[in-house]
Amino acid sequence: MFKDFLFANDDYSIRINDAWIIFSYWRYVPGRKVCFKSNASRLHLSLNGLQIHVYNRVQRYKEIAKLFRMEQIFGDDAEVKKQLPTDSAAPSAYWDRIWSLVGVIKLDIWSGRIVVGNRMLPYMLVVSLENMNSKVRLRESVADRALLSVEGQAESVRADFLKHPDYEGTPYKDPPRTMGDGFAVLQSALLHFFYHQDILGYVTVDQQSITSQRPVWESIWRFDHNTVISYGPWAEHHRALLYNFFFPSDYQTVMPDELPIRGKRRIHIMHDVRISLLKETAVDIWFMRGDQLESVHSRCQPGSTIDMSIWWITKEDGFSWSLHTSLLRLESTSSLPYRKLLEAETFSVDAEFHYPRVFNAKQKWDFKFSLTKCCCWLVWDHQRFVTDLLNEFLGDTTSDLVTFIPYTVAIDFDVTDSFEVIFMLNLLPSGSFHIRSGNSSPK
Repeated sequence: MFKDFLFANDDYSIRINDAWIIFSYWRYVPGRKVCFKSNASRLHLSLNGLQIHVYNRVQRYKEIAKLFRMEQIFGDDAEVKKQLPTDSAAPSAYWDRIWSLVGVIKLDIWSGRIVVGNRMLPYMLVVSLENMNSKVRLRESVADRALLSVEGQAESVRADFLKHPDYEGTPYKDPPRTMGDGFAVLQSALLHFFYHQDILGYVTVDQQSITSQRPVWESIWRFDHNTVISYGPWAEHHRALLYNFFFPSDYQTVMPDELPIRGKRRIHIMHDVRISLLKETAVDIWFMRGDQLESVHSRCQPGSTIDMSIWWITKEDGFSWSLHTSLLRLESTSSLPYRKLLEAETFSVDAEFHYPRVFNAKQKWDFKFSLTKCCCWLVWDHQRFVTDLLNEFLGDTTSDLVTFIPYTVAIDFDVTDSFEVIFMLNLLPSGSFHIRSGNSSPK
Protein backbone atom coordinates (compact mmCIF):
# COMPACT_ATOMS: atom_id res chain seq x y z
CA MET A 1 0.00 0.00 0.00
CA PHE A 2 1.23 3.52 -0.71
CA LYS A 3 -0.05 7.10 -0.48
CA ASP A 4 0.53 10.48 -2.15
CA PHE A 5 2.24 9.15 -5.27
CA LEU A 6 3.38 11.73 -7.84
CA PHE A 7 5.12 11.31 -11.17
CA ALA A 8 5.65 14.34 -13.43
CA ASN A 9 7.62 15.28 -16.53
CA ASP A 10 7.48 18.04 -19.14
CA ASP A 11 4.24 16.78 -20.69
CA TYR A 12 2.04 15.14 -18.05
CA SER A 13 1.72 14.21 -14.40
CA ILE A 14 0.18 11.25 -12.56
CA ARG A 15 -1.12 11.62 -9.01
CA ILE A 16 -2.57 8.92 -6.77
CA ASN A 17 -3.97 9.69 -3.32
CA ASP A 18 -3.73 6.13 -2.08
CA ALA A 19 -3.52 2.65 -3.59
CA TRP A 20 -2.71 -0.94 -2.82
CA ILE A 21 -1.22 -3.77 -4.86
CA ILE A 22 -1.83 -7.46 -4.22
CA PHE A 23 0.38 -10.06 -5.91
CA SER A 24 -0.92 -13.60 -5.36
CA TYR A 25 2.41 -15.40 -5.71
CA TRP A 26 1.00 -18.65 -4.32
CA ARG A 27 -1.24 -19.30 -7.31
CA TYR A 28 -0.10 -21.86 -9.85
CA VAL A 29 1.85 -20.61 -12.90
CA PRO A 30 1.22 -22.93 -15.88
CA GLY A 31 4.57 -22.21 -17.59
CA ARG A 32 6.70 -19.62 -19.31
CA LYS A 33 4.36 -19.32 -22.27
CA VAL A 34 1.14 -17.34 -22.02
CA CYS A 35 -1.96 -19.47 -21.48
CA PHE A 36 -4.65 -17.58 -23.37
CA LYS A 37 -7.47 -19.70 -21.93
CA SER A 38 -6.54 -19.19 -18.27
CA ASN A 39 -8.60 -16.78 -16.15
CA ALA A 40 -6.27 -16.87 -13.15
CA SER A 41 -5.33 -13.47 -11.74
CA ARG A 42 -2.18 -12.89 -9.65
CA LEU A 43 -2.02 -9.09 -9.79
CA HIS A 44 -4.70 -6.78 -8.39
CA LEU A 45 -4.32 -2.98 -8.50
CA SER A 46 -6.71 -0.70 -6.61
CA LEU A 47 -6.31 3.08 -7.01
CA ASN A 48 -8.13 5.93 -5.32
CA GLY A 49 -7.87 9.60 -6.27
CA LEU A 50 -6.12 9.00 -9.59
CA GLN A 51 -5.48 12.11 -11.69
CA ILE A 52 -3.71 12.13 -15.05
CA HIS A 53 -3.00 15.69 -16.18
CA VAL A 54 -1.79 16.21 -19.76
CA TYR A 55 -0.53 19.78 -20.14
CA ASN A 56 2.14 19.95 -22.84
CA ARG A 57 3.88 18.34 -25.84
CA VAL A 58 7.42 19.65 -25.54
CA GLN A 59 9.01 17.32 -28.09
CA ARG A 60 6.50 18.33 -30.76
CA TYR A 61 7.25 22.02 -30.21
CA LYS A 62 10.99 21.31 -30.28
CA GLU A 63 10.55 19.63 -33.67
CA ILE A 64 8.69 22.66 -35.03
CA ALA A 65 11.27 25.06 -33.54
CA LYS A 66 14.10 23.11 -35.17
CA LEU A 67 12.24 23.10 -38.49
CA PHE A 68 11.98 26.91 -38.45
CA ARG A 69 15.48 27.38 -36.95
CA MET A 70 14.19 28.75 -33.67
CA GLU A 71 15.90 26.28 -31.31
CA GLN A 72 17.22 29.13 -29.17
CA ILE A 73 13.84 29.56 -27.48
CA PHE A 74 14.48 26.26 -25.65
CA GLY A 75 18.00 27.26 -24.57
CA ASP A 76 20.32 24.36 -23.73
CA ASP A 77 17.44 21.88 -23.78
CA ALA A 78 16.71 22.16 -27.51
CA GLU A 79 17.72 18.63 -28.49
CA VAL A 80 14.93 16.61 -30.10
CA LYS A 81 14.66 13.04 -28.89
CA LYS A 82 14.75 10.56 -31.73
CA GLN A 83 11.87 8.13 -31.87
CA LEU A 84 12.87 4.54 -31.35
CA PRO A 85 12.27 2.28 -34.35
CA THR A 86 9.31 -0.05 -34.15
CA ASP A 87 11.56 -3.12 -34.08
CA SER A 88 13.43 -1.94 -30.96
CA ALA A 89 10.83 -3.40 -28.58
CA ALA A 90 11.85 -5.96 -26.00
CA PRO A 91 11.94 -9.61 -27.18
CA SER A 92 8.57 -11.31 -27.16
CA ALA A 93 9.86 -14.11 -24.90
CA TYR A 94 10.50 -11.56 -22.14
CA TRP A 95 6.93 -10.27 -22.22
CA ASP A 96 5.57 -13.81 -22.49
CA ARG A 97 7.19 -14.65 -19.14
CA ILE A 98 5.81 -11.46 -17.56
CA TRP A 99 2.24 -12.11 -18.75
CA SER A 100 2.47 -15.78 -17.81
CA LEU A 101 3.45 -14.73 -14.28
CA VAL A 102 0.77 -12.06 -13.65
CA GLY A 103 -2.07 -13.66 -15.63
CA VAL A 104 -5.23 -11.56 -15.72
CA ILE A 105 -4.69 -8.09 -14.20
CA LYS A 106 -7.53 -6.69 -12.11
CA LEU A 107 -7.58 -2.89 -12.10
CA ASP A 108 -9.98 -0.91 -9.89
CA ILE A 109 -10.19 2.89 -9.80
CA TRP A 110 -12.55 4.17 -7.11
CA SER A 111 -12.29 7.77 -8.24
CA GLY A 112 -10.26 9.22 -11.07
CA ARG A 113 -10.09 11.90 -13.69
CA ILE A 114 -8.14 12.86 -16.79
CA VAL A 115 -7.39 16.57 -17.29
CA VAL A 116 -6.27 17.98 -20.66
CA GLY A 117 -5.20 21.61 -20.67
CA ASN A 118 -2.98 24.21 -19.00
CA ARG A 119 -3.01 27.86 -17.90
CA MET A 120 -2.36 29.01 -21.47
CA LEU A 121 -5.87 27.83 -22.43
CA PRO A 122 -9.09 29.32 -21.03
CA TYR A 123 -10.87 25.99 -20.56
CA MET A 124 -9.65 22.45 -19.93
CA LEU A 125 -11.29 19.13 -20.75
CA VAL A 126 -11.93 17.05 -17.63
CA VAL A 127 -13.07 13.41 -17.80
CA SER A 128 -14.08 11.95 -14.43
CA LEU A 129 -15.39 8.57 -13.29
CA GLU A 130 -16.06 6.53 -10.17
CA ASN A 131 -16.12 2.87 -9.14
CA MET A 132 -14.33 1.51 -12.20
CA ASN A 133 -13.71 -2.24 -12.30
CA SER A 134 -11.75 -3.76 -15.16
CA LYS A 135 -9.74 -6.79 -16.24
CA VAL A 136 -6.70 -6.73 -18.52
CA ARG A 137 -5.70 -9.95 -20.25
CA LEU A 138 -4.11 -11.44 -23.34
CA ARG A 139 -6.11 -13.42 -25.87
CA GLU A 140 -5.09 -15.35 -28.94
CA SER A 141 -4.65 -13.29 -32.13
CA VAL A 142 -5.26 -14.42 -35.70
CA ALA A 143 -2.27 -12.74 -37.36
CA ASP A 144 -0.18 -11.21 -34.54
CA ARG A 145 1.55 -12.24 -31.32
CA ALA A 146 -1.44 -11.73 -29.04
CA LEU A 147 -4.56 -9.63 -28.53
CA LEU A 148 -4.57 -7.21 -25.59
CA SER A 149 -8.09 -7.10 -24.16
CA VAL A 150 -9.51 -4.72 -21.54
CA GLU A 151 -13.06 -5.13 -20.25
CA GLY A 152 -14.76 -3.19 -17.51
CA GLN A 153 -17.37 -0.72 -16.36
CA ALA A 154 -17.45 2.65 -14.62
CA GLU A 155 -20.07 4.77 -12.88
CA SER A 156 -20.80 8.51 -12.89
CA VAL A 157 -18.86 9.18 -16.08
CA ARG A 158 -18.59 12.84 -17.09
CA ALA A 159 -16.68 14.87 -19.67
CA ASP A 160 -16.72 18.64 -19.05
CA PHE A 161 -15.09 21.80 -20.31
CA LEU A 162 -14.12 23.63 -17.11
CA LYS A 163 -12.53 27.06 -16.73
CA HIS A 164 -8.84 26.96 -15.84
CA PRO A 165 -8.37 28.83 -12.53
CA ASP A 166 -4.93 30.24 -13.50
CA TYR A 167 -5.79 31.52 -16.98
CA GLU A 168 -4.95 35.23 -17.36
CA GLY A 169 -5.18 35.74 -21.11
CA THR A 170 -7.86 37.24 -23.31
CA PRO A 171 -11.28 36.51 -21.77
CA TYR A 172 -13.60 34.21 -23.70
CA LYS A 173 -17.35 33.95 -23.72
CA ASP A 174 -18.88 31.91 -20.94
CA PRO A 175 -20.45 28.58 -21.91
CA PRO A 176 -24.09 28.78 -23.05
CA ARG A 177 -25.62 27.20 -19.98
CA THR A 178 -27.75 28.56 -17.18
CA MET A 179 -26.41 26.15 -14.54
CA GLY A 180 -22.98 24.97 -13.37
CA ASP A 181 -19.54 26.44 -13.99
CA GLY A 182 -18.71 24.70 -17.27
CA PHE A 183 -20.09 22.80 -20.24
CA ALA A 184 -20.96 19.11 -19.74
CA VAL A 185 -20.27 17.33 -23.03
CA LEU A 186 -21.12 13.85 -21.74
CA GLN A 187 -22.88 12.45 -18.68
CA SER A 188 -23.71 8.82 -18.00
CA ALA A 189 -24.58 6.92 -14.84
CA LEU A 190 -23.02 3.66 -16.10
CA LEU A 191 -20.54 2.85 -18.87
CA HIS A 192 -19.42 -0.55 -20.13
CA PHE A 193 -16.19 -0.45 -22.14
CA PHE A 194 -14.12 -2.93 -24.16
CA TYR A 195 -10.71 -2.29 -25.69
CA HIS A 196 -8.92 -4.68 -28.05
CA GLN A 197 -5.50 -4.12 -29.60
CA ASP A 198 -3.20 -6.57 -31.34
CA ILE A 199 0.34 -6.84 -29.99
CA LEU A 200 2.04 -6.57 -33.35
CA GLY A 201 3.97 -9.38 -34.94
CA TYR A 202 6.05 -9.48 -38.11
CA VAL A 203 5.10 -9.37 -41.79
CA THR A 204 5.17 -12.87 -43.32
CA VAL A 205 4.26 -11.85 -46.88
CA ASP A 206 5.96 -9.50 -49.34
CA GLN A 207 4.25 -6.40 -47.88
CA GLN A 208 1.58 -5.67 -45.28
CA SER A 209 -1.85 -5.08 -46.80
CA ILE A 210 -4.17 -2.23 -45.84
CA THR A 211 -7.31 -4.22 -46.68
CA SER A 212 -6.77 -7.83 -45.55
CA GLN A 213 -5.74 -9.09 -42.09
CA ARG A 214 -5.51 -5.66 -40.54
CA PRO A 215 -4.23 -5.63 -36.96
CA VAL A 216 -7.18 -5.47 -34.57
CA TRP A 217 -7.51 -2.11 -32.84
CA GLU A 218 -10.94 -1.15 -31.58
CA SER A 219 -12.69 0.43 -28.62
CA ILE A 220 -16.32 -0.28 -27.74
CA TRP A 221 -18.31 2.02 -25.46
CA ARG A 222 -21.78 1.05 -24.22
CA PHE A 223 -23.62 3.80 -22.36
CA ASP A 224 -26.35 2.72 -20.00
CA HIS A 225 -29.04 4.76 -18.20
CA ASN A 226 -29.13 8.53 -17.63
CA THR A 227 -26.92 9.34 -20.62
CA VAL A 228 -26.88 12.92 -21.93
CA ILE A 229 -24.71 14.09 -24.84
CA SER A 230 -24.39 17.86 -25.30
CA TYR A 231 -22.52 19.91 -27.87
CA GLY A 232 -22.63 23.19 -29.72
CA PRO A 233 -20.57 25.98 -31.29
CA TRP A 234 -19.00 27.01 -27.96
CA ALA A 235 -17.83 23.44 -27.23
CA GLU A 236 -16.52 23.04 -30.80
CA HIS A 237 -14.50 26.25 -30.48
CA HIS A 238 -12.77 25.11 -27.30
CA ARG A 239 -12.22 21.61 -28.69
CA ALA A 240 -10.40 23.27 -31.60
CA LEU A 241 -8.29 25.35 -29.18
CA LEU A 242 -7.21 22.20 -27.32
CA TYR A 243 -6.51 20.31 -30.54
CA ASN A 244 -4.44 23.13 -32.04
CA PHE A 245 -2.33 23.39 -28.89
CA PHE A 246 -1.58 19.69 -28.47
CA PHE A 247 -1.35 18.91 -32.20
CA PRO A 248 0.21 22.05 -33.73
CA SER A 249 0.71 22.10 -37.49
CA ASP A 250 4.22 22.39 -38.94
CA TYR A 251 2.74 23.59 -42.28
CA GLN A 252 4.66 20.93 -44.20
CA THR A 253 3.44 18.44 -46.78
CA VAL A 254 2.90 15.14 -44.98
CA MET A 255 4.79 12.18 -46.41
CA PRO A 256 2.76 9.02 -47.02
CA ASP A 257 3.47 6.13 -44.65
CA GLU A 258 5.44 3.21 -46.02
CA LEU A 259 3.95 -0.21 -45.37
CA PRO A 260 6.40 -2.67 -43.77
CA ILE A 261 7.82 -5.47 -45.89
CA ARG A 262 8.62 -9.09 -45.06
CA GLY A 263 10.50 -9.46 -41.78
CA LYS A 264 9.51 -6.03 -40.43
CA ARG A 265 7.10 -5.44 -37.59
CA ARG A 266 3.52 -4.76 -38.67
CA ILE A 267 1.85 -1.38 -38.06
CA HIS A 268 -1.69 -0.43 -37.09
CA ILE A 269 -3.79 0.62 -40.07
CA MET A 270 -7.12 1.75 -38.62
CA HIS A 271 -8.78 2.39 -35.28
CA ASP A 272 -12.47 1.52 -34.97
CA VAL A 273 -14.68 3.18 -32.36
CA ARG A 274 -18.14 1.77 -31.68
CA ILE A 275 -20.57 3.55 -29.36
CA SER A 276 -23.85 1.90 -28.35
CA LEU A 277 -26.68 3.57 -26.45
CA LEU A 278 -28.35 0.89 -24.33
CA LYS A 279 -31.11 3.09 -22.88
CA GLU A 280 -33.03 6.20 -23.88
CA THR A 281 -30.47 8.96 -24.49
CA ALA A 282 -30.71 12.74 -24.72
CA VAL A 283 -28.71 14.57 -27.40
CA ASP A 284 -28.71 18.36 -26.99
CA ILE A 285 -27.23 21.24 -29.01
CA TRP A 286 -26.76 24.52 -27.12
CA PHE A 287 -25.97 27.90 -28.69
CA MET A 288 -26.56 31.61 -28.23
CA ARG A 289 -28.60 34.02 -30.37
CA GLY A 290 -27.37 37.32 -29.03
CA ASP A 291 -28.05 37.10 -25.29
CA GLN A 292 -30.74 34.46 -25.72
CA LEU A 293 -29.96 30.82 -24.88
CA GLU A 294 -31.25 28.48 -27.60
CA SER A 295 -31.18 24.72 -27.91
CA VAL A 296 -32.23 21.66 -29.88
CA HIS A 297 -33.29 18.78 -27.62
CA SER A 298 -33.40 15.27 -29.05
CA ARG A 299 -34.16 11.87 -27.61
CA CYS A 300 -33.34 8.50 -29.17
CA GLN A 301 -34.30 5.02 -28.05
CA PRO A 302 -32.16 1.98 -27.07
CA GLY A 303 -30.19 0.40 -29.90
CA SER A 304 -28.86 3.66 -31.35
CA THR A 305 -25.22 3.52 -32.43
CA ILE A 306 -22.32 5.79 -33.39
CA ASP A 307 -19.44 4.16 -35.31
CA MET A 308 -16.17 5.76 -36.39
CA SER A 309 -13.33 4.33 -38.50
CA ILE A 310 -10.14 6.39 -38.29
CA TRP A 311 -7.24 5.66 -40.62
CA TRP A 312 -3.97 5.61 -38.66
CA ILE A 313 -1.76 5.98 -41.72
CA THR A 314 -1.36 8.68 -44.37
CA LYS A 315 -1.96 7.43 -47.90
CA GLU A 316 -0.97 9.02 -51.20
CA ASP A 317 -4.25 10.95 -51.33
CA GLY A 318 -4.02 12.03 -47.69
CA PHE A 319 -5.79 11.16 -44.45
CA SER A 320 -9.45 10.26 -43.99
CA TRP A 321 -11.95 8.96 -41.50
CA SER A 322 -15.61 7.99 -41.63
CA LEU A 323 -18.63 8.22 -39.36
CA HIS A 324 -21.87 6.26 -39.26
CA THR A 325 -24.64 7.24 -36.86
CA SER A 326 -27.99 5.52 -36.50
CA LEU A 327 -30.52 6.98 -34.05
CA LEU A 328 -33.73 5.04 -33.46
CA ARG A 329 -37.14 6.68 -32.97
CA LEU A 330 -35.67 10.15 -32.84
CA GLU A 331 -37.74 13.01 -31.42
CA SER A 332 -36.35 16.55 -31.67
CA THR A 333 -37.72 19.79 -30.28
CA SER A 334 -36.42 23.35 -30.33
CA SER A 335 -36.42 26.11 -27.73
CA LEU A 336 -38.73 28.23 -29.90
CA PRO A 337 -42.29 28.93 -28.73
CA TYR A 338 -43.48 26.27 -31.20
CA ARG A 339 -41.34 23.38 -29.95
CA LYS A 340 -42.02 20.53 -32.41
CA LEU A 341 -39.25 20.01 -34.95
CA LEU A 342 -38.63 16.44 -36.18
CA GLU A 343 -39.69 12.85 -35.62
CA ALA A 344 -38.23 9.84 -37.43
CA GLU A 345 -38.24 6.09 -36.92
CA THR A 346 -34.57 5.97 -37.93
CA PHE A 347 -32.20 8.87 -38.48
CA SER A 348 -28.87 7.83 -40.01
CA VAL A 349 -25.82 9.87 -40.94
CA ASP A 350 -22.99 8.54 -43.11
CA ALA A 351 -20.06 10.93 -43.33
CA GLU A 352 -16.65 10.79 -45.01
CA PHE A 353 -13.93 13.33 -44.20
CA HIS A 354 -10.87 13.61 -46.44
CA TYR A 355 -7.80 15.75 -45.70
CA PRO A 356 -5.05 16.10 -48.36
CA ARG A 357 -1.35 15.82 -47.50
CA VAL A 358 -0.82 19.54 -48.20
CA PHE A 359 -1.80 21.42 -45.03
CA ASN A 360 -3.93 24.11 -46.74
CA ALA A 361 -5.26 22.10 -49.69
CA LYS A 362 -9.00 21.79 -50.18
CA GLN A 363 -10.71 19.32 -47.89
CA LYS A 364 -13.80 17.32 -48.76
CA TRP A 365 -16.62 16.44 -46.38
CA ASP A 366 -19.45 14.20 -47.62
CA PHE A 367 -22.68 13.75 -45.65
CA LYS A 368 -25.59 11.46 -46.41
CA PHE A 369 -28.70 11.74 -44.22
CA SER A 370 -31.14 8.83 -44.34
CA LEU A 371 -34.55 9.01 -42.67
CA THR A 372 -37.45 6.59 -42.51
CA LYS A 373 -41.04 7.41 -41.52
CA CYS A 374 -40.13 11.03 -41.02
CA CYS A 375 -42.35 13.92 -40.00
CA CYS A 376 -41.12 17.48 -39.52
CA TRP A 377 -42.83 20.70 -38.48
CA LEU A 378 -41.74 24.00 -40.03
CA VAL A 379 -42.44 27.59 -39.10
CA TRP A 380 -40.79 30.68 -40.56
CA ASP A 381 -38.65 31.26 -37.47
CA HIS A 382 -36.93 27.90 -38.06
CA GLN A 383 -35.08 29.50 -41.00
CA ARG A 384 -33.59 32.18 -38.76
CA PHE A 385 -33.02 29.61 -36.02
CA VAL A 386 -30.93 27.30 -38.25
CA THR A 387 -29.08 30.24 -39.85
CA ASP A 388 -28.02 31.58 -36.45
CA LEU A 389 -26.90 28.09 -35.39
CA LEU A 390 -24.72 27.70 -38.50
CA ASN A 391 -23.27 31.20 -38.07
CA GLU A 392 -22.34 30.35 -34.49
CA PHE A 393 -20.52 27.21 -35.68
CA LEU A 394 -18.69 29.11 -38.43
CA GLY A 395 -17.72 31.94 -36.08
CA ASP A 396 -16.93 35.56 -36.88
CA THR A 397 -13.12 35.54 -36.63
CA THR A 398 -11.17 37.04 -39.53
CA SER A 399 -9.39 34.41 -41.63
CA ASP A 400 -5.78 34.75 -42.74
CA LEU A 401 -3.53 32.82 -45.12
CA VAL A 402 -2.03 30.74 -42.30
CA THR A 403 -5.30 29.41 -40.89
CA PHE A 404 -7.58 29.56 -43.94
CA ILE A 405 -8.32 26.09 -45.36
CA PRO A 406 -10.90 25.71 -48.17
CA TYR A 407 -13.32 22.81 -47.99
CA THR A 408 -16.28 21.46 -49.91
CA VAL A 409 -19.34 20.03 -48.17
CA ALA A 410 -21.62 17.67 -50.09
CA ILE A 411 -24.99 16.84 -48.50
CA ASP A 412 -27.37 14.15 -49.69
CA PHE A 413 -30.81 13.41 -48.23
CA ASP A 414 -32.55 10.06 -48.61
CA VAL A 415 -36.07 9.73 -47.17
CA THR A 416 -37.80 6.35 -47.47
CA ASP A 417 -41.06 4.67 -46.47
CA SER A 418 -43.00 7.86 -45.72
CA PHE A 419 -42.30 11.56 -45.40
CA GLU A 420 -44.53 14.31 -44.05
CA VAL A 421 -43.88 18.05 -43.73
CA ILE A 422 -46.28 20.25 -41.78
CA PHE A 423 -46.06 24.00 -42.45
CA MET A 424 -47.68 26.00 -39.68
CA LEU A 425 -49.53 28.90 -41.37
CA ASN A 426 -51.90 31.44 -39.91
CA LEU A 427 -53.58 32.27 -43.23
CA LEU A 428 -55.41 28.94 -43.60
CA PRO A 429 -58.51 28.16 -41.57
CA SER A 430 -56.94 24.96 -40.26
CA GLY A 431 -53.75 26.76 -39.35
CA SER A 432 -51.50 24.27 -41.14
CA PHE A 433 -50.55 22.87 -44.53
CA HIS A 434 -49.47 19.23 -45.01
CA ILE A 435 -47.22 17.62 -47.60
CA ARG A 436 -47.01 13.84 -47.57
CA SER A 437 -45.15 11.37 -49.74
CA GLY A 438 -44.38 7.66 -49.81
CA ASN A 439 -47.19 5.30 -48.92
CA SER A 440 -49.39 8.14 -47.66
CA SER A 441 -51.72 10.04 -49.96
CA PRO A 442 -51.01 13.79 -50.35
CA LYS A 443 -53.14 16.20 -48.40
